[in-house]
Amino acid sequence: MLLALALLACAEPATRTYEVSQPEDLGVEHLSPESVDAIVAGTEDPPRYSSVPATSGPHAPAATPCGIFRQEVPEIFNIHSLEHGAVIFYYQPGSISDEERSELEDLGRELATHAIVMPYAALEVPMAMVAWGDLAELERIDVEAARSFWGEFAQRGPESGIPCEFTVDEAA
Repeated sequence: MLLALALLACAEPATRTYEVSQPEDLGVEHLSPESVDAIVAGTEDPPRYSSVPATSGPHAPAATPCGIFRQEVPEIFNIHSLEHGAVIFYYQPGSISDEERSELEDLGRELATHAIVMPYAALEVPMAMVAWGDLAELERIDVEAARSFWGEFAQRGPESGIPCEFTVDEAA
């Protein structure tokens, strides 16, 4: 019995079922309130990022609250949430079923902190998981992979430690 416990303790961690890339880190610069207003109004182009979806870079001084969104939130707010250590589970709304979306939303509720679920029309895959500096793109909705990604990357942004409790549920 003792030998079995020792072997388990030395075993390697579970292998990821997905690849994680680290796009170029574009820093933590906050945009001016005037620039944020102009981007939201469509009179100024948003910053160019090193990945789609973005994992770092210039962003709004206000963060997207954690929770479930049925409408896209401008990326400039989402990046600030990543900086605080949130993980965002994006889905391509035209390529998943209502059941798959519900499963992902249920996971967001289960995690209850530092998790955001929302559509992202520009995705070229059905699902992307994003943390500060880390991106995983999936060819299907995979709740277990999402749970694993959150466990590995939540609360690891440059400003980790800032609360991000589940406060929005647009699906309810």
